[in-house]
Amino acid sequence: MDAELTEIELLNMDGEYLESAAFNEDIIIRMYVKFNKECSVVVGYHIRDNKNIEILGTSTLFEGLGEIKGNPGDKMIVEFETKVPLTEGIYNISTVISTPTIHNRAALFVDYTENAIIFNVSENKDSRVWNKVYIKNGVRLARSWEETLS
Repeated sequence: MDAELTEIELLNMDGEYLESAAFNEDIIIRMYVKFNKECSVVVGYHIRDNKNIEILGTSTLFEGLGEIKGNPGDKMIVEFETKVPLTEGIYNISTVISTPTIHNRAALFVDYTENAIIFNVSENKDSRVWNKVYIKNGVRLARSWEETLS
């Protein structure tokens, strides 16, 4: 294994461990990566629902950090800050460390961990979320059909 995930943490923005997150809460996914060989890798994660359907996720490549270069024995921490705009329920985080073989199309998995963390998202108390994911929308209102929206 060229590089490996040795630990993962799910944290709130104060750095405290989470087992449950509030709807739309800001969270930190902290991944500890150890390099066993000189290599360049992409580090990423997927948040999946209770049916293992991927809902959210990203990687160092997608976020513009690119491939991370390391030498044997190097230990690095990769942190992703995100939100959980998810309906209430149980979710899991799967992690992937890969080496791209065809840019943005194919990769060789170096290390992959399913269900690295299992956590709960609590119900939104203000208004129930009926979809799996909620993304904020802009909304306008015309009080008549003759009024123009601008």
